[in-house]
Amino acid sequence: MTRLARSVILMSCFLIAAEGFSAAAITYYIDYGSGSDSNSGTSQTTPWQHAPGMQNCTGSCAAATPQPGDQFIFKGGVTWPASVFTWQWQWSGSSGSPIYIGVDQSWFAGSAWSRPVFSGSGASVGTNNRYLWVTASYIVLDNFEWTAFWAISGAPYCTNDYMCLNSGSNDLEVKNMYFHGWKHPAYNNGQSNDEGQCISGDTGWPSGNANSSIHDSIFDGWDTTGDSMAALHGGPEVLYNNYVHNMSNGFVGEYTQVHDNVVLNINASYNPTMHENGLEINYSGTSYIYNNIFAHVEQGLAVWLAPEQGYTHYFYNNLIYDIPITNINDLAAALVNPTGSDVLYNNTIECGPDQSPSYVCVAGISSSVTSATLKSNHLVTNATSPNRGIWSENGNTPVTESNDIPMSFATACTQEGYCSTETYPFSPTSATGGTVGQGANLTSLCSSLPGLCNDTTLGVSYNATTHTVSYPARTPNPRPTTGSWDSGAYQYNSGNQAPNPPTALTAVVN
Repeated sequence: MTRLARSVILMSCFLIAAEGFSAAAITYYIDYGSGSDSNSGTSQTTPWQHAPGMQNCTGSCAAATPQPGDQFIFKGGVTWPASVFTWQWQWSGSSGSPIYIGVDQSWFAGSAWSRPVFSGSGASVGTNNRYLWVTASYIVLDNFEWTAFWAISGAPYCTNDYMCLNSGSNDLEVKNMYFHGWKHPAYNNGQSNDEGQCISGDTGWPSGNANSSIHDSIFDGWDTTGDSMAALHGGPEVLYNNYVHNMSNGFVGEYTQVHDNVVLNINASYNPTMHENGLEINYSGTSYIYNNIFAHVEQGLAVWLAPEQGYTHYFYNNLIYDIPITNINDLAAALVNPTGSDVLYNNTIECGPDQSPSYVCVAGISSSVTSATLKSNHLVTNATSPNRGIWSENGNTPVTESNDIPMSFATACTQEGYCSTETYPFSPTSATGGTVGQGANLTSLCSSLPGLCNDTTLGVSYNATTHTVSYPARTPNPRPTTGSWDSGAYQYNSGNQAPNPPTALTAVVN
């Protein structure tokens, strides 16, 4: 072999190796309190003050080009103020190598770890009051606290929010977030006074935030007036292990999986033109909605299901109670390509306000719904025959109903042992309970409907001190493989029930 040929071969091998080479992922550290953007950012002792894409990011921070697999670690217990927003994240990871934007819980200010805080300082921020704008894919966002939001008027969609997930930003994972502390101006009739959103995203179907999820996050208006802010408008199609409380909107979008969430206290909005919801799915493909709690939804509607043509919404093992409005479960027409189907299995529903439920549990079945199947639901209502307060049918939709157990509130309290104010609302405490052994055995559907063959988990437990959720809130009981199931969200098991409430108590004043 000639020297020239050998050189050509060696050069070719070098080029091939160079083309296949990828730089090792880098971990960057960000500390607003003591960092500097002129630092390298690659160690806890040389952190940046800002993250790439934040306002006022300069120096090596501004020169950085995030790559797949990189990590951006924010120091716990540190606050980033309004001056850093809008923060636009425009760098994508890749399949198997997402970019991680989150925390290392061993790195924090103070005596113990707490989330990094993004604060709007009670004023609007940046462009269109948008805190974080994600215009990239394959991103993990983890463990931030968002607070001091101020709503503005006349904002276009995917603005006026803590977090906007842009259409076309796919393969996103948002987890362990804590949203709270928002405020709003007084309503001005004739002016567009928009509510804000904790998270907004794509509202189309198929989803522009495909293969994305939001989980283990807190949306809690405990420190607000409770009359504004949506937890989620559009966005990722998978929602699980989230806690929503004291807001004017829960989840509104096009979702394919909604499970193990708790939605409580949906209140009237300060803006009377707004429509409040617990869960509203306006159109989507096949969806699985199970193991959720919806309670104290005082305005708008509790649950709205509207599958597209050729698809089905499966709604099972859910608990709904204390809903002082008539729109408890609406089987509606999809906004696009209606005539889908709805299936409701093994739900426990108090059909109206607590202690005096008298409403229709599933109402407004649209004439465009191809079919509605209602099986083994426990329906607590004081409505009487012939309506029984169960199904308001339009006369056109084929409705199949079996093994549903209607029950007055008084009977439920007597047979079930305790009522909706107790630990496990409307759970049977005796093998002689009216729902025990009255349901259809759906074992043949276990492989196709996730979670069906256990009973409800009652969503998640919420720790109001640490602002975290834990899963499950209740260890579920398995449904039997043979024999009858129980109707409703619970499967009776004498070893896994809440205790009977005490009776004949005497108050003693010292």
